Amino acid sequence: MSIKEIAIILQEKLRQEEDTRIVSITTEEISYNETENKEINIRAQRIRKNLELYKEDLKRNSTVPYSFPVIYGNNWETKINEICLEIQKEHMPNVKLQRFYQLGVLLEEKNWNELARAELKKYYSTTKIREVWKSSSHIYQLYSARGIQNLFEAKHISPFILNRMLKENFDVLLKEAKETGFHELFGFSQELKD
Repeated sequence: MSIKEIAIILQEKLRQEEDTRIVSITTEEISYNETENKEINIRAQRIRKNLELYKEDLKRNSTVPYSFPVIYGNNWETKINEICLEIQKEHMPNVKLQRFYQLGVLLEEKNWNELARAELKKYYSTTKIREVWKSSSHIYQLYSARGIQNLFEAKHISPFILNRMLKENFDVLLKEAKETGFHELFGFSQELKD
């Protein structure tokens, strides 16, 4: 097995484990750059600190009916093309959140399978695909549970935040979305929940 083949296997293993450390290998040593992990930990702490703000976003009630722009296309692939191009050119976090939700709806149609992932490879690098996949998955789960009207009221939740959020923090948010969505759907007041 060549060094290049071993490096590719190591790279794939790091991806599978979502290990973001930088690995350096020389004839003298193997080292891991922990700076990346420290940065991630600081970011994760900041996100955890703001978790209450994100919960507030989920508790907001929408009184104005909103609707998504239509995604034109004869087939699933054409719609993926359109929404990926929209995501790439959009800069407003709230609108980007809506686009990622729409992408999640399309990926759900294919059950988030390898065909769906392969289609995204046409528009994003390998690293970017992981970010897009995670963001669209989290946004789709969150607002499918909470109700899509709430998506238009988000002030603090963004694709960037959800992509960098640790699983345990996302689970807290998802639980909040499910509970709030349930209470809103069945007409219970928030006070009954507490």
